[in-house]
Amino acid sequence: SLAWQTGRRFSLRWSIYDAVARWYEKTDGLPALLGARVQPLGHQLYAARRVLLDRVPRYILSDEVGLGKTIEAGLVIQSLAHVDPTMRVLVIAPGSMSRQWLCELYLRFGARPYVHIDASRAVQESPMELLKLVHSDRLIVSTTALERYPSLKLLLASRKWGLVVVDEAHHYTSESPNFSFLQQLSRQSYGFLALSATPSKREKASLLALLSLIAPDTYDSGDLKTFELQFEIQERVWEELERTKNYIRTAIEENGILELD
Repeated sequence: SLAWQTGRRFSLRWSIYDAVARWYEKTDGLPALLGARVQPLGHQLYAARRVLLDRVPRYILSDEVGLGKTIEAGLVIQSLAHVDPTMRVLVIAPGSMSRQWLCELYLRFGARPYVHIDASRAVQESPMELLKLVHSDRLIVSTTALERYPSLKLLLASRKWGLVVVDEAHHYTSESPNFSFLQQLSRQSYGFLALSATPSKREKASLLALLSLIAPDTYDSGDLKTFELQFEIQERVWEELERTKNYIRTAIEENGILELD
């Protein structure tokens, strides 16, 4: 505004910009790390950043066992919640692992409390209390509770979620009793993360099932023959690309001359 300000105002602004720059340097550009009690590894930062770079966060996190898929998902949740504090988050995890998610998300990622529903709690609560629990904005549900109480699936599917996280997602094949429920959740959620150390086990049918949860508009047909054809074409394309790269590398090493073709 071309108004005269004192040097103190300038110094304060400079301090703020300097602090923000140092925060971004320490967090590798992920502000959510400022409130996370973790020391993330490089591959975890890469995975979280790759998910957050897309307009719609829908991915399969398929690191090996012990490489920190929970931390990657926690970083994504923390970052999205930083942008939208009212975002509704649903985590679905097998049995006792749902309690581990409850502890990890609270202790490591901002001390945000989650409502936890497992089979024992589902049987104790009245239908009205269960309805109140399902309407929490941060919810962790065990797969055992889903299998024993179909009414719980109906309540969960009646809501729209900002992010759905499914742990051990390879258990949900197209024949699984909960698969159609997850498909419905996927279509009603903005983001969807499927965590699995063994996403396909070299079986195209199980891989197609996972992809149909991540990208239902593309893979929801369930046509395995079409998917196998797409898979074969993709493999051929990669083989041709690799062959071309090897040719260029060899030609440059020999004399630097490439044939026009």
